[in-house]
Amino acid sequence: MTNLSLQYQQYLPPLQAHELLTYEGVFTHEVVVQFTQELAAVMGGEKPKKLFVTTIELIQNIKNYSAETVDVTGNSPVGVGFAGVYSGEDEFISVSGNLVKTAHVERIKAHCSKVRGRTVQELRALYNEQLKEPPPEGSKGAGLGFIDIAIKTGGQVDFEFTPINDDVTFFTISAFINKL
Repeated sequence: MTNLSLQYQQYLPPLQAHELLTYEGVFTHEVVVQFTQELAAVMGGEKPKKLFVTTIELIQNIKNYSAETVDVTGNSPVGVGFAGVYSGEDEFISVSGNLVKTAHVERIKAHCSKVRGRTVQELRALYNEQLKEPPPEGSKGAGLGFIDIAIKTGGQVDFEFTPINDDVTFFTISAFINKL
């Protein structure tokens, strides 16, 4: 792991919310399963669907796209990063952060900017348009993750890029899910 290990929180936006669960490290499939089980336990078995789906999508982004990887199985490297779930007065906040290659930041920003300021109806139309397109360059899926997160949160998604050095940038996604 890089020198950023145990320092991810310094790149996250300040939150006026109660921490429910955080994890920092390698995101294997087993870690994703464990994280969601722990989150359900912390929430007393309650599983708000939008919160869980959004959190899993954020974690999958770390697992699949982090510039910092570790090959724990000998088969394929998985991403390293930070995930946290917080509870505010009226909303849950699901946050993820990981390193991305600085050379990819503009492409990622362009993809993220497609969801900013759109209504849920516009986001659904964008989702359907993206289904018809080939996967974006570098995508391990159909390029629907950010759009899906924006739909689930009603467009309440924030993206932050913090340059670390010429090679890597810390990428943070904060998704705000209404409790009602």
